[in-house]
Amino acid sequence: MGLSPEYFVSGLFIVIGLLALIFKPYYEPDKRINFKKASIYQGWALITFGLYLLLLKITLGFVGLSGWWPLGLFLGVFGLVIIVFRLKKACYITNESENLAFDREIFKRRAKIWKRCGLLFAFIFTIVIFTGMLIRPKISVVDNKFKVGGEFGFEYPINEIVELDTVNGYPHVGLMLGGSGFAGIYKGRFELDGYGKGRLFLKKGISPFIYIKFKNNDFVFLNLKTSKQTIEFYNKLIIGTKK
Repeated sequence: MGLSPEYFVSGLFIVIGLLALIFKPYYEPDKRINFKKASIYQGWALITFGLYLLLLKITLGFVGLSGWWPLGLFLGVFGLVIIVFRLKKACYITNESENLAFDREIFKRRAKIWKRCGLLFAFIFTIVIFTGMLIRPKISVVDNKFKVGGEFGFEYPINEIVELDTVNGYPHVGLMLGGSGFAGIYKGRFELDGYGKGRLFLKKGISPFIYIKFKNNDFVFLNLKTSKQTIEFYNKLIIGTKK
C-alpha cells in the first residue's frame, strides 16, 4: 500500500520538530525571551502534533471514518496554536542569567544553511504530494478479480459484479470520505448524489465512464486514460462476467 498525503504531513511535522530540538535555530536576540528554550519547547510541540496526526490517520482508517480527517486536522492545528502561544509565555526570561550569550556569526551561518535546506525539503515535499495525487491507480482484472491499486485501492471477484454499464457522466460529488480530487482526478470514496457512498477512480472529461455495482451494494465509477482504453476494459469485464 502506498503512503497517502496524510502520512507525509504527519512525518513533516515530526521532522521539523526534531530539527528544532537538535539544531535550535538561531533567532535575532530578544532580551525578553530565551529563544533556545523556546526552540526546544516548540520542537516538542511539533513532534506531538505530528504524532497526533499520524495516530488520527491510523485510527480513522481502522474505523472507516477517514472523511473526518479535515475536522481532526483543524482541531489539531487549533490546539497547536494554543500550545505554541502558551509556550512562548513560558519562555519569558525571569532571571537575567538566562539571557544566553550567542555567537551571532556561527548561528547566522547555521540558520542560513538550514533555511535553504528547509526550503529545498518543502519544495521536494510539495512535488511528491502533488505528484502522488496526479498519478492514476492501476485498474486491472487478474485471476478473475477486479482490482484497483494504490492507497485507496480495493478488489472484488468478478462473479460479485451484479451491474455493469457504460455511462456518459457520473453523479455530483459531495463529501470526500477518504480520497483525493486534485486537478479533476478522483480517487477513493465519496458521497455521490443519488447513489450514496461509493467510489470514484476517474479523470473528468474523458467519457464514457464504467459503472460497476457489487453484491454488497458497493459501487464504483471509473475510466482509463483514453476513451478507447475504457471501452476495451469494459469489454474485458463483460467477457469476465460471462465465464
